[in-house]
Amino acid sequence: MTIYAPTRQPRSITVTTFAEDDQVNLNGTFKTLANGLNYLGFGQVDVPAKNLSLQVQNYDYFNQSQ
Repeated sequence: MTIYAPTRQPRSITVTTFAEDDQVNLNGTFKTLANGLNYLGFGQVDVPAKNLSLQVQNYDYFNQSQ
């Protein structure tokens, strides 16, 4: 995990693990809202042995309570 030291906010994450004996790689980048809340802006999961890839992107986020 990469943290931006001055604000202590997460910037990115990288995880490697195994599921059913296959390597699984997770990469993600965080975004920060004006109020300081952090959320996963983009995430990608890869399973090279099965030639699988999943991407998730959060965009146009807005606070519905305003």
